[in-house]
Amino acid sequence: MNNDFFRISNMQEFFSSYWGKAYTKIPNALKLKKSGKDIIKELLRDPFVEYPTLRIYDDGKLRNPFDYTKSSRRSLSPVIDPEKVINGLSDPGTIKIENVDLYVKKFEELKKSIHDFFDQTPITANMYHSVGPVAGIPAHYDPYHIFVCQVAGEKTWNLGKKIVANPHKDFFVKNFDEGPELSDSVVTEPGDILYIPPGLAHRAYTEKSSTHIAIGIHTQRFYEAVQEKLFDCAADIPELRADIGFSFTDGSMRKNQIDQDQLTSILKIIEQYVENEQHS
Repeated sequence: MNNDFFRISNMQEFFSSYWGKAYTKIPNALKLKKSGKDIIKELLRDPFVEYPTLRIYDDGKLRNPFDYTKSSRRSLSPVIDPEKVINGLSDPGTIKIENVDLYVKKFEELKKSIHDFFDQTPITANMYHSVGPVAGIPAHYDPYHIFVCQVAGEKTWNLGKKIVANPHKDFFVKNFDEGPELSDSVVTEPGDILYIPPGLAHRAYTEKSSTHIAIGIHTQRFYEAVQEKLFDCAADIPELRADIGFSFTDGSMRKNQIDQDQLTSILKIIEQYVENEQHS
C-alpha cells in the first residue's frame, strides 16, 4: 500500500504472513504526524463535535460527561465545553473522537486512501489522545482488522494470541472474566503502524502522551455474501419468496418451521439457478 499517507513496502509478505493471522509493527509507515494537543484544539472549534462523538476515559472507564460538557443539574447537554477539555489536557486520561475523519481533513484523506485500496470496504477511523500514566480498556479483542496509526507520542501495546476465530460484532464477547495472557509488548512511536488482526487479545498503556488513529477494516463475511446472493436470487425464484406461513394448533397460530426436506429442495433450486446464470 503506497500513497501520500500510508506505506507498506512489502505487501505480498504482509498479506501472506500477517493479514488475519498475527500482529506486526511496520516502522515509519505513516507519513502523517501532528501534535495531539493541536488536533484536539482544532476539533473543539467544530460545533458538530459533541458527546458521545467525543468521550473521555480514565483507565478504560468512561468519565462523567458532566465534567466536560455544558450540562447542568437539570439536564445532560451533548455540547462540549472546550474550556473544560483544554484545561484537562494535562490530566491523565484518554480523549476518544469517533469518526475523526469527518472533522480533520488530513484524516479524511488518510481514511479515503485506505478505503480505496480495500475496494470500498467499510472503514472506521477513531482517534485516541492519551495523557499518562493511563491504561486503555481491559484486555479485549476486536471483530475487525485494525491499523493503529501512531501520530504523536508513544504507546505500549500488550498483545497475546488469537483467542477467537473469525469474530463478528454480532457474535462475540468483548471482555473477559479472566484476562487472557498478554505475553508480548510493542511500543509504537510517531510514524509507526501496528496491525492487529480480528480476535487477537490486546490492551494499550500510555506512560507520558500518545495520539493515534485506529483504522478499522470491516470486511464482508461469507454469511453476509450469501444473504446478498439469496436476496438477488429471490427476484427470479418464486419459491424463495413463498410465505412460510402459520399452523392453527390448539386455538392459536404458530409460525411454521422449515424442515430438512424443504431446505434441501430450496438449496437445489438455488444451485440450479446459479448454474444456469453461469452458463448464460
